[in-house]
This record gives sequence, structure tokens and C-alpha cells, in this order.
Amino acid sequence: MSAKRSVIIITYGRTGSTLLVGLLNTADRTLIRGENGNFFYNLYKAYSALVQSKRRGGTKPNHPFYGIDKADLTGFIAMCRQAVYKVLAVPRPWLSGPTTIGFKEVRYLQMGERDLLEYIDFMDMIFPDPVYVFLTRDHEKVASSGFYKSKKNKRKLAEKLAACDRKFENIASRRTNTFSIDYKDLKADSEPLRELFAFAGLAYHPDRIEKILKTDHSPQTPKHLVRRTSPADAAG
Repeated sequence: MSAKRSVIIITYGRTGSTLLVGLLNTADRTLIRGENGNFFYNLYKAYSALVQSKRRGGTKPNHPFYGIDKADLTGFIAMCRQAVYKVLAVPRPWLSGPTTIGFKEVRYLQMGERDLLEYIDFMDMIFPDPVYVFLTRDHEKVASSGFYKSKKNKRKLAEKLAACDRKFENIASRRTNTFSIDYKDLKADSEPLRELFAFAGLAYHPDRIEKILKTDHSPQTPKHLVRRTSPADAAG
């Protein structure tokens, strides 16, 4: 059986996104993965480049865009749908795989609003019945957490975080398949958290939630990789 729905977490660093992944994965037959280095965003950029180039395609061999007008966009999207399952390592259908899949990503501070909106439109085409979760957190707490603590220009960071929150709000106001939640609501007996589960069509199990909340979800990147794997757009 293929997955019936998707939950995609859109956020920035130090918002508790790894914890949210753990909480969502308490739902039956749910498989939400962590970050993937913006892999699906790069698929979107490839698709966008193909669409734009296709419009310029020529029929003669001496045309600089000769033959690109024959590119199979439908086939490319079908390939991207297959990539969803390959990259997220979803179990094969006959192994009774998950009915809900997804991932989280934090690389959105530098992404423009229009770019993000078009990226979401692209994900609508390749993910099954997607729900987009915008996760935010108090900016002062973000700035004093993890890799952000070493950023010297706190004002610039605060401006980026505020702009990102506005971007999330604007996009959420235009779509019906988004849900916004804050780090402070990732706790037991949280009504917003229960509402998120209901919105995504997931069963809420209080006992499982309690267990996850007692588990450490802080970064576990090996020390020799920390500098290379911290989000590039986290720079203040």
C-alpha cells in the first residue's frame, strides 16, 4: 500500500523540529524523516529550470536550446514521485508500509517568499495529500541556542527570523493545507499539538507523547561534522 498523506515540517534551526518529528512518529503507521540537505528543493529547482528551458526549445540543430522542448515534464514528475519513496526509504508496499510519510527541513531563512510558495506548489505534485507544518519559536531563545549562540550579529539574525515568520504567515494565509505551531506548544496536554494531529489525520496517543517528551532530541551530529552540517543559511 502506498502512503495516503504527507506531513512536511517547514522551519529554521533550533525550533524543536527534531522533537516534533519524534512526536508525529508516535502515530500509527507514520514515518516522518529528518533533514535531507534540501534534496526536494533541488528537485524543484531542476524542474523549474526544465520548464523554463522547454519554453525556449528549438526544432533545428543549430538552435542553442535544440530539442529541450521535447523534454517529458510529466515523466520527470513521475520520477520525482518515485524519488520521494527512495529518499525517505519508505518500506515496500507488501511490507505494510506507513500510510503517512514526510520530512522536516530547516533551510528556509534565505529562501524568498515566492520561491517557497512555488516550491510548495511543486511538492503538492509529488507528495501524497501533503500537509505543511510551519514551526516557529521565540527569537531570543533561538538566538541563544545551539549554533546560533556563536553568531555575533544578533540584530541581523533577529531580522531574518522575523522576516521568515512573516513569510510563513503569508503563505499559511493563502493555503488550506498548512498548520502553524510554536515550540512552546510541543508539550503534554497541549491543545495546539492535539489540533495538529487531528489536522494531519493522525491518531494522538498521550502515553506515547509522554515517552517522546522524556527523550533527548538535541543534535547528535558527530563533532568532526558539525561545522560542515550546520545549515548554511543560519549565518547571522
